[in-house]
Amino acid sequence: MNSPSPRGLLRYAAQCLGLEKYLRQPGDGRPQPRIAARTLLWSMLIARLLREISFHAVEQLVHSCCRALCVPQSFGDDALGYFTERLDPAVTRAALIGVLHRAKRNKAFQDSRFVAWPSMAPPPDTAFTEVASFAVRSTTPRKK
Repeated sequence: MNSPSPRGLLRYAAQCLGLEKYLRQPGDGRPQPRIAARTLLWSMLIARLLREISFHAVEQLVHSCCRALCVPQSFGDDALGYFTERLDPAVTRAALIGVLHRAKRNKAFQDSRFVAWPSMAPPPDTAFTEVASFAVRSTTPRKK
């Protein structure tokens, strides 16, 4: 078995998770981009997997090992800021929903208790009653 690599992860995200369209056009509203949206989005995703959150850390990663991360060109943190300001959250939400529907169809979370689908959720009044009763129980002082 090969060790995980950024190139393999990019292929998995594009083909297996069905994110090719989202990686090509993530919904940024830049009129004439000099840096492709795919480059910026992929660098943000790979940096997040490496647990680097700040734009400055992403910039340093891209400058230090651009080809190893499958990022075709380097850029600054201001380019990431400009990109994320114009990124449409509806497109990102739609891509995430598509991945979750695919995972549900493949029964990836069938035995997981942490992922609940809207069809499996209790009615709203039941959920509110359970939360309210939990809040009352947790704030009530215990008798010794």
